[in-house]
Amino acid sequence: MKKNITFVGLDVHKDSIDVALADFGRDGIVRFYGTIGGDLDSLHKVNQGCYYLHNRKFGYSGPPVDGSTMFQDFRRWYSN
Repeated sequence: MKKNITFVGLDVHKDSIDVALADFGRDGIVRFYGTIGGDLDSLHKVNQGCYYLHNRKFGYSGPPVDGSTMFQDFRRWYSN
């Protein structure tokens, strides 16, 4: 049975975030979605743009979240 999970990878930089999408499994397709601003509003727009991916999981790579509430807010708004 095929799982319909799409992973949304966020590579966090100081002023921007690179976004990639990867389908579930070893043979899943990985594609670059784009570069966005490094703010919560930009993350919200990416989430809205991926509305058709009903079962999506977010993950990020970058520096530790240093007291910034951006990812905490994002997790609270979009947690499963």
